[in-house]
Amino acid sequence: MKNFAISNKEFFNLLQSKYTFEENPHFGLCVSGGPDSLALMILMKNFVKKKGGRITVFHFNHNLRKKSLSESEFVRHISTTFKLRCIVINWNEKKPKSGIMSKAREIRYKKIIFHCKKLKILHLMTAHHYDDVLETFLMRSLRRFSSVGLSSIPHKRIDDSLQIIRPLISFEKKRLVDTCRSNKLTWITDPSNFDPFFERVRVRSKIGELNCGGKKKLTKDFLKSKKNNIQLEDKVSNFFAKNIIFYEYGAFSIE
Repeated sequence: MKNFAISNKEFFNLLQSKYTFEENPHFGLCVSGGPDSLALMILMKNFVKKKGGRITVFHFNHNLRKKSLSESEFVRHISTTFKLRCIVINWNEKKPKSGIMSKAREIRYKKIIFHCKKLKILHLMTAHHYDDVLETFLMRSLRRFSSVGLSSIPHKRIDDSLQIIRPLISFEKKRLVDTCRSNKLTWITDPSNFDPFFERVRVRSKIGELNCGGKKKLTKDFLKSKKNNIQLEDKVSNFFAKNIIFYEYGAFSIE
């Protein structure tokens, strides 16, 4: 079977072409222990080794499963093996009875961003990939989202002074798995990824059942929607650039 591992050169070129970092940057990495985030860890470790800088690993323990503690220790151990600092953040508050996935995501980002600001980290990286993009697009399409929502997951967003980056967004998951295998890394398997109770799992299964033509159509629909949204954003930006008048005392008006 052909190996589709992401090479250091491919990853380095992508980072340098898409993003701008300060000299010797401090990166935060969100690491769950799955193959996606471990692939990101090894690629970023090699990037920092060559280009300079440092990494702090953040692992969020949701405390939702019996194995949560052992998974945290797994991430801490592998971080130590790579000589990376690891901060485990525990979600000890009372859990909601519904909407657990969205609430967990909200709390996870909130707490990790707090630590990033505390450590003066300007760049937080997550391991979202192309499969996540298509799943999100299909989920939102089924909910009849507007054009903006159908752009799916952006490769970068700004939260206050923090740049949240998803450098693996253009890579399929199988390439991240192959990257782990090439580097002889084992990973954690989250059972919730196979629980049909969750919408994303049902949508993932639906995509998995598509034939080659169906997958091509889904990709084509997503790219078309993304292109339409970019054109819409350009029109809105141009409108405001041409019609907003700013005044010295801080107010503005729209012609």
